[in-house]
Amino acid sequence: MHFPTLPMDVDQGVRLLQENRQTCLDLFSKGINVEGAKRISLALAQNTAVSNLGLANNSLGPEGARALSAALQENRSVTTLDLSYNDITLDGAMCLAKAVSVNSTLSTLYLSYNDVGPQGAKSIAEALEPNRNTSLMTLDLSYNNVGDMGAQLLAAMLEKNTTMMSVSLSHNSIEAVGAKSVAVALVQNTTVTNLDLSYNNIGTGGARCLALAVDKNCTLRTLNLGTTFIGVDGAKSITAALANNSTITTLRMSNNGIGAEGAKGLAAALRGRGSVLSTLDLAGNDIGPHGAGAMGLMLKENTSLKTLDMSYNNIGPQGAYTVAAALVANASLTMLDLSYNYMGPQGVDTLNEARRANSVLREMELEGNGTLAPEPDHDMPIGPDPRMLNSGQDFDPRMLNAPGRPSPYDSGPGGPNQGGYGQGMPDQGAPYPGQATYWQQQADRQEFGDPHVAVQRNCDASGVFKAQRTRCCWGGGM
Repeated sequence: MHFPTLPMDVDQGVRLLQENRQTCLDLFSKGINVEGAKRISLALAQNTAVSNLGLANNSLGPEGARALSAALQENRSVTTLDLSYNDITLDGAMCLAKAVSVNSTLSTLYLSYNDVGPQGAKSIAEALEPNRNTSLMTLDLSYNNVGDMGAQLLAAMLEKNTTMMSVSLSHNSIEAVGAKSVAVALVQNTTVTNLDLSYNNIGTGGARCLALAVDKNCTLRTLNLGTTFIGVDGAKSITAALANNSTITTLRMSNNGIGAEGAKGLAAALRGRGSVLSTLDLAGNDIGPHGAGAMGLMLKENTSLKTLDMSYNNIGPQGAYTVAAALVANASLTMLDLSYNYMGPQGVDTLNEARRANSVLREMELEGNGTLAPEPDHDMPIGPDPRMLNSGQDFDPRMLNAPGRPSPYDSGPGGPNQGGYGQGMPDQGAPYPGQATYWQQQADRQEFGDPHVAVQRNCDASGVFKAQRTRCCWGGGM
């Protein structure tokens, strides 16, 4: 497919806007400052062609957001706007909210990594009241530290909003109180199909509230609860709710310490022909061989699952054998990820043999399984350290073992083991073998980028903005 050449600097971007022919304009990471934003805004106000505008990873700040807000109040062609990584803060969010409240064409807005805070979330929520904006369908507010207060205000808006379809609140320091408000909103809302709450410390209490919403909501299709500290009991609540839900097709529950018990409950709910779930992410949950065995029995009967991620779960050779036996009988799974599970060479060989006997499975990931697991340290906690989310800073897996930074699981002053700054193996001190490695691998796949800012950004032939994200379960639910 041929992609249009993207502008290389502000001057070219302004010129293309003035020519009024380009439908897709991406100025990702072009060093645009406030003055550059003002020039772009002046051209944008008169433009009637561009529908997809990318300005992510620049230096717009609140003043740049103010200039764009003025343009958006005049412009009626832009439908997708990406302002991620621009540090617009509260003042910028308030300016953009004014534009959103009067703009009738904008349908997708990315504001990830802008530190808008709870008050910024309030301004945006007010702009999206039904009597003000009726066009926005996708909102990404990940990495904005909106907290429980921001979540409550956005949830109140969602109770009444009738256009919003996709919402990302990943990495926002939301706990059980905020999750409860979102759950109440989901009971009333009839349009949201995609919700991302990953990397928030909602805990078991938040999961139980969300389970009630899952039980009653009839429109949600994708739910991302990766790294939300829901634990075994939270997983059980969500699992029980799935029995009554006939719409959720994608569920992400990676890094939640659900263990074998949680996996068994989930497997029981997915057995038989009643399930509609097609994508399930259980990566990094230490389900072990017993949990893998339960999932294997489920796969022999389930006919809906097409994508299953059980990477970084320490299932070992025994788990590999039971999954292999299931693959011979399964006729629906097309993608299976079993990376980094300490299966050993024999486990890998057995799975490869099973794959050859399966005519449906198109992709199976077995990377990092050449060795068996070391003896586990049963004194270590399971799951990531919630203190990283309660410390006022979002936990960023990219900082694991970064130079001069303590890993949350190393033996350094910031880690539970205390001691030096572990600069050794990525999984040093991890609660079970490979968990920190798992986070680092996911970060490496993003090349130190953000899941909501495209690694490869292009337009197709029709000018539709494409944000081709890499597969990544930390924050990648959109």
